[in-house]
Amino acid sequence: MHVTRSLMEAGDGFMAEAVKAAGAFDTFEPENDPEGWHDFGAVEIRGETVFWKIDLYEADSDFRYGAETPDNPATTTRVLTIMLARDW
Repeated sequence: MHVTRSLMEAGDGFMAEAVKAAGAFDTFEPENDPEGWHDFGAVEIRGETVFWKIDLYEADSDFRYGAETPDNPATTTRVLTIMLARDW
């Protein structure tokens, strides 16, 4: 998991709330998940929009190349990034 610096610096338990909200997100609809991959979401915390996204990499590529077979956990490394929307 990776979180942006501004999320880490938000203080007062904000980052913990963001991680929990990202993990609980299950509101996938055609408007916010047109491909059906469930790899991106947005949540509102204390009036601030927080984005999360999952990137899929080839397991042995040092995070340089996208996964050729993303449905194969033996060859795919998943990285969750959580950030404030303004970091995008």
